[in-house]
Amino acid sequence: MRKEVNYAGEVLRNELATSTELQSAGKTLKIWRMNHKKAIDKLTNQIYPILHESGILACRIKRLPSIIGKLRRYPNIKLSKMQDVVGIRVILPNIQAVYEFDEVLGLSNIVRHRDYIKTPKTTGYRGIHRIYQFNQDSDPIHIELQIRTQQQHLWATAVEMTGLVLGIGDDIKTQASSDDWLEFFALVSSAFARLEGTARVAQHENLSELELNEAIARLDERLGALTQLQAVEPVGTRVVLVDGDWQLLGLDRQRLTVDCLDWEPAVQRYEELERDLLSDQQLVLVKVRLDKLRLAYPNYFLDIQPFVKQLHQRS
Repeated sequence: MRKEVNYAGEVLRNELATSTELQSAGKTLKIWRMNHKKAIDKLTNQIYPILHESGILACRIKRLPSIIGKLRRYPNIKLSKMQDVVGIRVILPNIQAVYEFDEVLGLSNIVRHRDYIKTPKTTGYRGIHRIYQFNQDSDPIHIELQIRTQQQHLWATAVEMTGLVLGIGDDIKTQASSDDWLEFFALVSSAFARLEGTARVAQHENLSELELNEAIARLDERLGALTQLQAVEPVGTRVVLVDGDWQLLGLDRQRLTVDCLDWEPAVQRYEELERDLLSDQQLVLVKVRLDKLRLAYPNYFLDIQPFVKQLHQRS
């Protein structure tokens, strides 16, 4: 199926493709996304027995518009080799727990390992990334596993929430937002790294603690960052307990709706909602223990206050 998937990717990348071509390619993409289920089960079954008692295991299925957007942003990527169609995340209490888990998990089925804690990205992103490859009917399926601390998770989800609340969308993550906001979050990441005893972002290595805090304060004053973030209120939540361990999260500006479904009806409903998604709505299909949902995906609750509190306590 690899050839069909890659051809579908080329069609979806082409903004001049006909509606008939897009419809056929979209169908192939949906089948490809569904085919990740066995690989999800294989990897999560490896993780559960060794997961720290306070750890969180969460799985996210990438939305079709996000997949198409990534194909268009990165013209050389092949759809069959896209590594984050499925993203699995493990959130642990501290740095020691992260490295112990990473070591115990081993290297079986690993095709790439990146430590963005020892070498943070220039944006300030920190965490360990592992790319897995599982063979399914002779076709390789790739899954991305992110391992991060609770503090790193606060930072990463705050970036997403800030983009959403300020109308920037995912632009902060894709580095298309203002330079000031990018630098603000990079500086905050370096401040958080100091608290965890890990490497700062490269461009901040030579800053003293005082200089780092002064740089954050200057940007905060220029952007009104803390004032804007403190004004964000979590949305109300309606949980629809149907039957299943996958959660379909739908967020508008007033409310988060959570539908709990089995895999196949969840994906089917996901596809239906993707077609009619409005610009001010957010949608994602995830799997996590229901009592851990808010901790795993605070961005869908617009729950940014724990990040703001940590920012106040950084010094």
